[in-house]
Amino acid sequence: MNSVFGTSKQTANAVTEGSNAEASAMPAESSQQVLRLCYDDWKVRQARIVNDASDTALYEIDIRMRKPHLTFRRAGAPDEETALSTVIFHSWTQKIAVQVHDNDLSIKARNWKQRDLEWSSPAFGGQTMAWHHENPWTSTSIVLLDQSQLPVAKFSLARFSVKEAGKIELMGDRSLTQEMLDELVITGVAVVQYTQNQYTAALAGASGGGAA
Repeated sequence: MNSVFGTSKQTANAVTEGSNAEASAMPAESSQQVLRLCYDDWKVRQARIVNDASDTALYEIDIRMRKPHLTFRRAGAPDEETALSTVIFHSWTQKIAVQVHDNDLSIKARNWKQRDLEWSSPAFGGQTMAWHHENPWTSTSIVLLDQSQLPVAKFSLARFSVKEAGKIELMGDRSLTQEMLDELVITGVAVVQYTQNQYTAALAGASGGGAA
């Protein structure tokens, strides 16, 4: 599985070294935040999401070929602790299944003509949220839009780095709860990974067809 996690900048001071309940109660001030997503090694089996301002890891991500394809944990959490979130890619139905905070999210396009991936968001009060591709022909940049089409975050990919694949920039002045930040980060990484997998598979198919 090709992975697209990389470095970005963030100021997600909502995550602290306390219990998950304490972290969930703390708002994440979204203004001018940037999140870094980093590979831990060249094998691209693990990644971290880091607070750029403090250089503190917030999330750890396991990346696998088998299900679940992505597993998210809070940084520093014991291995035996229940995962914060799991992600499964369903290639045939073109759907991303995300389990986070005891909620099951189904992320998919509204129809076959549309590349934007949307879902009903418990963290954002039931709004229909969508990761929107700024350029329909590439997967280098996606923007999270709320139900009013207002931007919440932008995920940009870095093309020329082995360990740094992109960044998430939080936009606007809205105050994010920890649940909102979790859902934003997890769905963003999942959508970018899924899109990258589709792109790679399409290239492989085109190459195989040409060779035949």
